[in-house]
Amino acid sequence: MKLCCPSLAFKVSSRQPLNWSASVDCCSWEGISCGQDDGHQRVVGLWLPGRGLTGLLPSDLLSSLSNLQVLDLSSNNFSGNIPDQISNLPNLEKLNLCHNHLSGRVPGSFQSLLLLSSFSVAYNDLQGLVRTIRRFLLM
Repeated sequence: MKLCCPSLAFKVSSRQPLNWSASVDCCSWEGISCGQDDGHQRVVGLWLPGRGLTGLLPSDLLSSLSNLQVLDLSSNNFSGNIPDQISNLPNLEKLNLCHNHLSGRVPGSFQSLLLLSSFSVAYNDLQGLVRTIRRFLLM
């Protein structure tokens, strides 16, 4: 079985460093969940709530995780816009970005996330109507 982990990197405050080491299989890292696809281990979950992560959401990293099903980056210190590249995660089922300092608007392209069943961007500095929520209200 081959391992297929992208280069995962986040800015972390000194408060709660991640125990990630390049010498260890990323599927055993704290907050990472993997599943098998075509004989390869793929990252399917990132659970990193309240880890003191800072800066912009890493759009290049997120777009490389095409098998991602769960993304929980809640209760951190991310700022800036929500990257449109998240809409390129066709398997995403749960997205939690609440309790950060995100601004701008929720990308309209999130409508393409057909498997998304749980979505939270509460307690940020977002503007405008969250159009993607309407899909959930009609279910």
